[in-house]
Order: sequence, then C-alpha cells, then structure tokens
Amino acid sequence: MTEAAADGATPEPSAEAAPEPPPVESSEPAAPDPGDAALEGDEPTRWGILGAIIAVALVAHGLSAAFTHPIYADAVFWYFPIADSLAAGDLGGLDVAVPPGHPALIGLLRLIGIPMGLAGPLVGVVCGALLALPLHALGRRVGGERVGLCLAALGALHPFIVRFAGELKSEVPLALFLAFAVERAVAVVERPTPLRAVGFGALVGLSYLVKPEGWGLLPVTALFLGMNALCRREGRLLELGRAALAIAIAAAVFYVVALGNIANVYAKTGEWGLTNKGGIALTNRVLTDSPFPQSLTDDHTEVRLHAQIYRGEGIRETSLGAIVRRDPGGQGKRILGNLVEAWAALPEALAWFPLILAIPAFLAARRARARWRLELFAIFVVAAYLGAFSLFWFSRRMLVSIVPIALLWPALGLAAGVGWLAGRRPGLARLPGGPVAIVVVALALVALGSALRIGKKHDWHWLGGPGRDAGAWLRENAGEPIEPATAIMADPGDAAFWAGGRYVFFPTDDLEATLEYARHKGVRFIAVDVTDLKARLDLATELRERPRPGVTPIGSIDSGETTIWIFRVD
Repeated sequence: MTEAAADGATPEPSAEAAPEPPPVESSEPAAPDPGDAALEGDEPTRWGILGAIIAVALVAHGLSAAFTHPIYADAVFWYFPIADSLAAGDLGGLDVAVPPGHPALIGLLRLIGIPMGLAGPLVGVVCGALLALPLHALGRRVGGERVGLCLAALGALHPFIVRFAGELKSEVPLALFLAFAVERAVAVVERPTPLRAVGFGALVGLSYLVKPEGWGLLPVTALFLGMNALCRREGRLLELGRAALAIAIAAAVFYVVALGNIANVYAKTGEWGLTNKGGIALTNRVLTDSPFPQSLTDDHTEVRLHAQIYRGEGIRETSLGAIVRRDPGGQGKRILGNLVEAWAALPEALAWFPLILAIPAFLAARRARARWRLELFAIFVVAAYLGAFSLFWFSRRMLVSIVPIALLWPALGLAAGVGWLAGRRPGLARLPGGPVAIVVVALALVALGSALRIGKKHDWHWLGGPGRDAGAWLRENAGEPIEPATAIMADPGDAAFWAGGRYVFFPTDDLEATLEYARHKGVRFIAVDVTDLKARLDLATELRERPRPGVTPIGSIDSGETTIWIFRVD
C-alpha cells in the first residue's frame, strides 16, 4: 500500500502509467459568448428581430424597385420568354446561356396572376429581403446568435443589396441561394458528414440553376477541405478521406439537381457543359474589349445574345484555353486588370463603415481553432470568386453574390462592439433584444435612406421610367397595331416590352452596320436612348440629319434627364 493510499488520498497516476491524450481539435462551432444567452433562450425575441429585419428589407427593396423599375434587355430577351414557357409547362423555351432558376421564380408569380412587369422586379425584392435567413444561420453557426442577427441585418439592409434588389437581374436571387449554399459549406468544413454533404450539394445545384457561377462553390470548398486536411498535424489521411467522401457525395447530388439543364445545353449545342454563356462573355471581351457584342461586320462574325456563336474566320474556338492561346499576352493583361478592378471595387461595394467594423473582430478575445477555420473559409470563398470573375468582363454587379458573405467579418466586429456596449451599459439589456435591436434600427434607417436616395436620383419617378414611357408612346403613336411579333430594336430594352412588341438587341456599331443588322432581324421600329452613350447619340443624330432610305423618324420622348428617339423601318 502506498503512502497516499494509507492516508486515504487518491493516488496521482504517473506520467508513464497514463499519458495525457493529445488535445483534439473540436469540429463543433464555438460556444456562444455569455451575452448571447438571453437571445439564445428567447425564441420570440430572436425571431421577432429577424422578422423585423425582413420586413424593413421588403420595404427598402420595394421602394428601390418602384423608383428604379427597369426591365433590362436580359429580362426582355431571356427571363420573360422563358418564364412564360415554364408557366405554360413548355420546356422548349429553355435557353443554354440562362439557367431556368430565375425565370422559374418569375414564372411562379405569373401562375398566381401577377403581371410580368411586376413579377420580375418582385422576385429581386423578395430574394433580397430573404437574404436575412441564410445569413442569420451562417453567422449563428460561426459566432453565435448575436453574430447571426448582426450579419442578417448587415446583409439584407446593406445599401449595395438594396440598390440591386430593385433591378431585374439574376444577381440578387443568386446571392440568396449562394448564401444558403455557403452556410451548408461551412457546416461541411465544420464536420464533413454525408448528410451535410447532401444538403450542400443540393443548394449548390440550386445556385447553379439561378446563375452558372453558382457551381463554383463546389470546387472552392473541395480545395479548402483538402488544404485543411493537409495542414493537420495528425490524422491527415483520415481527414482527407472524410473530405473526399463529402465532396463526392455533394458532387453527385449537384449533378442530379443540375442534370436537366446540363441535358438542355447538350441538346442545343451538341456539347456537354454546364453553360454556354462563358464562351460568349470571353468572346465579347476578346473581339471588342467591351461588354457589347458586335454586329455582322467584325470578321463576318456575329455574336448573338441568344447563346449561339457563329464561328467565322479567327473564331473557331471560344474556350478559355483557345482564347488564351490566340493572345496570351493580351489576355493575361486583361485578366490581371480585371482582378485589380474586382479587388478595388470590393471595399466600395461593402461600404467603408461596415469594412471598418471588421477591425474589432481581429481584436476580440481568442477564439477556438474551429471558429477561425470557418471564418477563414468565408474569406477564401470571397477571394476565389473574385479570382474567377477576373477571367471575364467584370461588372460591379457581380459582387452582389459575394458581398453578403464578405460581410461576415464586419458582423463579427459589430457583434464584438455590441457585446462591449452591453457590458458597459447593463441597462440596455432591458430593451427587447438588447443592443442588437439598436443595431437593427440603425441599419434599417440606412437602408430606407438608401432607397430614398435612389428615388431622388430617378426624380421620384414612381413605377415607371424612360423605357416604359417610350413603350407607351410607341404603342399609342405607331400608326399601326403593335403585335407580339413586331420586332423593336430598343435601347433601353424595356421600351420594346412596354410597347408590346418583340425585343431585338441593339448592337454597338456604326450606322450602316446597325441598319444592316436591323433589317437582318426584321426590325420595324428603332428606339434609341441618346443620353447615356455617345455612340448612340452620334448614330441617331446622323440618322435624323441624313435620313437613310426606308428609315423615318416618328417622334421623341423626354423623360426627366433621358431622351429617346424613335424611328420606323420600312
């Protein structure tokens, strides 16, 4: 019997007898800080705050849509015809450049009787407001309830999102589905189980069906999982195996969800691929160094917005590899320039104030390693998408899909600041929701102010716009009925929609080539905005001062700061 045992004490095991096991890195999310306890246990308050965020976002995004209310060429050419086809149960109207997800959302609203001109913008309004749901889940998983509510408010009420939610583009619907997919990706990074992989793969598939770049989250997550496994001190092979299994399951589910659209691409192009739009974007950039496709004059090549590339001399292939091989130096310079432009645009898109809020996140108390991994994954996703965007013609609206994810760090900093304020002012805890409610009110005022600034910019033009005014004028003054088959070459494109005719894309080219293109397309009327683009003004001025045979000016519409001239083509 040992001396310790004789005294009735519990003997201490020796180091040789029972070595201490190595610390195990937790794969669970970090425990919420004490300040989260009230919110975690108060379901009505938590969901009340989230509901208030969504309600204010609906108002702000609705005002943005009402004042902006543009129906862009993409909508008239792609989204609306596909939406009508899907609402009628006809899959023959599907296109290879535009996945069916966004048009399907519009089609659902058409099925319940909402007019097309309202259904299109309404999709962006609702998707922008519902961003609060996946962002709340993402922030809650990474940093607790307080971070979740801060991220939901920052994302759904952010001025950049408010601005684009009012425009009939697919970026805001993509942002919604991609945010859901990123939350599931974070869950897989946290613990790569088969069930989580199934949800992740399905949501990546739905993101892809809204916009092709949605599928990129799958290889990005696979790469991060692989690097994370290789950086482990122990159990690398086991972790690699788990990651590989999760990605394989996610990829299989993705292809099941995406199979219908992939089959449509093959049926209409004869090639297996996720989309045919990438070749168009690359070709436009290489041929013209501008986002506008050319007409019939450039090397006898026409790049049409109907996702069909007529391959002429020098345009045999449109893959990225083929384009780079033709002009490696030029393409390299373009890609580098795009990358610099994309990174430079991100702080402006985020807004400097939320960006500064990220600083407290770095100064906050030490976190668990698992949480750092999740935060770094969000940065990795944003950086990877910025790199991918640099391969194509870059537009700031591309950032709409990643700005909500990039706001995770500002949300962490904001939550840290809220926690500090709660500690210094205990009386704030008596407010419903505590200091978080103050943050939501402040961000709500910012969002509403942003929407009102959009209204001022558009001269408080409510539920209208230059294109709508031009379309209504043409419908009443054309001198003949405007039928759905009447071809109208229009810039802005919604002039054709509101006139009730068939939209024809307005190319950027000289007058003779433009008229050749118009006759090639059977155009009956031309509506041209002479305010924004000098090339349009020069073209229209020449056409009015030196009329061409068979082209007659029939009127002009002044709508605020915009002037649109209208011509008849005989």
